[in-house]
Amino acid sequence: MTFRLFLSAVAIVLAGLSATPADAQTPGEIAAVQSYLAGLGYEPGPADGVMGGRTRTAIEQFEASRGQPVSGEVTDWLVALATGLAADSGGVGVVETE
Repeated sequence: MTFRLFLSAVAIVLAGLSATPADAQTPGEIAAVQSYLAGLGYEPGPADGVMGGRTRTAIEQFEASRGQPVSGEVTDWLVALATGLAADSGGVGVVETE
């Protein structure tokens, strides 16, 4: 499988990701999101995998800045960004693959 074909397959999978809260967030996913948001200058608190008030506020601020529905929850879209499965499009909610 070529790299371009692999990226196309990833894009198809990511197109199915929603910005609605994930069914169950693992502590690892929450910690990844906390780390990601902290790296962008938001203040989610420590990357401890616990959903606290600072984490919810940071997620809400990030979602609003990117034109996403504001939920304050860890979503599939946010986990994909935090884990490098998607690139941040800077405000339009579009998954970039290259």
